[in-house]
Amino acid sequence: MEPREVMYVDQIDRRFPFFLAGDIGGTNSNFGIFSLDPEHPILVLSLHYKSQNISDFTQFMGELIGYVKAYYDITFVSACLGAAGIVYPHRVAARPTNLSLEINAHAIAKV
Repeated sequence: MEPREVMYVDQIDRRFPFFLAGDIGGTNSNFGIFSLDPEHPILVLSLHYKSQNISDFTQFMGELIGYVKAYYDITFVSACLGAAGIVYPHRVAARPTNLSLEINAHAIAKV
């Protein structure tokens, strides 16, 4: 699944680690990749997907991570994902509203 992407910098500065932030919505899922410059985080790249095209979120995250690694040579040190919907006990997994998938933090961490 090819994303719509927007680059925000002319050149990627690799001196600092990278962070992935994601907003999983019923229509679109948007991801920002930030360079963790100690002065302030810098948005380097954003990726945008149609949420209805995602059937297995864990597999999708593996593909997204692989895509960013292959095309931009970026590896993340951490990530934060947000989704509106039901959060299961112990806050390990969530089922987003209007989507037939589950977001499981433990499964994603293994990817």
